[in-house]
Amino acid sequence: TYMPVTVFVQVKNGNVRVYAAGSEITGNPTAVFKHEEGPAINVRVNDDSRDIDEWKETAGGRVGEPMDFYMEVSTPAYESEHVAISSLIAKCQLAGLNYVEGSMKATALPNADSDAVKGAFIGTPACTDGNLTVELNYSNIRSATGRGLIYLHFKATVAPDAVAASEASATARLEYVFSMEANKTKTTADSTAAVYNYDFTLFKKSNELNNPNDAGSGHRPLAGAGFTLYSDAGMTAANAVSMIRVTDGAEAYYRPALAGEEGAVAQMDANMGNDNNTLSIRGLDVGSYYVK
Repeated sequence: TYMPVTVFVQVKNGNVRVYAAGSEITGNPTAVFKHEEGPAINVRVNDDSRDIDEWKETAGGRVGEPMDFYMEVSTPAYESEHVAISSLIAKCQLAGLNYVEGSMKATALPNADSDAVKGAFIGTPACTDGNLTVELNYSNIRSATGRGLIYLHFKATVAPDAVAASEASATARLEYVFSMEANKTKTTADSTAAVYNYDFTLFKKSNELNNPNDAGSGHRPLAGAGFTLYSDAGMTAANAVSMIRVTDGAEAYYRPALAGEEGAVAQMDANMGNDNNTLSIRGLDVGSYYVK
């Protein structure tokens, strides 16, 4: 036979007292309170363009450039030994980016050069088909940092396919299990950091007018010109940008070559377009470039 019983719980200065049916229940009961705010994650990318060095939500990066990212993972500071996060996994989807194997490092500070947090990972961080997975040891992180905040630094190279949308991105979320709800996996809101690349087009023309008798008729296209792209005003050979020609259906363009990529050239042919006098360059970082 069951009978409804009213239970009163008193919590004062960390002490817990429980009363049921007018009597106090002894046995050293424990009260556990969940934080209103659960774990959270924020992704940032290091922007070294234009002589600045900041962690931001956006940055510029050329094809083949290794970019520095971090995932800031924060968890509530549970004060009871009876409460913990039994599973904590950071997942990051890379679009137009190639993860640099072995680059993952956990630190207690945003600075990537700060000391690594030992024992922060369970297993080895892995990336498959652009899906980066990092399983974290919540207990070790709390013990090592004294708080539930850690930075997961990693590198990813801007891939050639980032040219299509002029953008690459890293989108992260946390999947976690709270010890009081062991059968329920929760997911945080997504956080994204974007890397943009840029393009420009040149049209080579002669000094001759389309109509010699009309100064406003424009100049005739000049086919077959060759150009070299430089990253400095001195236009020295050491600063010539190695390029790869890409043909996509009826469209053609040049982009920066990856390290060691076959087919890289310094001189680009301006022979694109209907008049065979066009040079299209894509996949560049923010900055000034010089063409000769």
